[in-house]
Amino acid sequence: MADREPATANAWLLQQPQIEIVARDRGRGYAQTAAQALPHTDQVADRPHLMENANHAFLDAVRKSMRQVAARLG
Repeated sequence: MADREPATANAWLLQQPQIEIVARDRGRGYAQTAAQALPHTDQVADRPHLMENANHAFLDAVRKSMRQVAARLG
């Protein structure tokens, strides 16, 4: 695609009726565009965003429990 605009993505997706799964980031624009252009598709998060989200969740959990871990370790 020439750019990241929802209208550009919509025009391209409309020409791709064979697509069954759309891997995308969490942006609302892309979710809405995919749903409008290809309502029969499943939408999933793409790998880089899944890894980023998992990393943030792990680090948040570690940060929240560090005081308890440090206290038990002495």
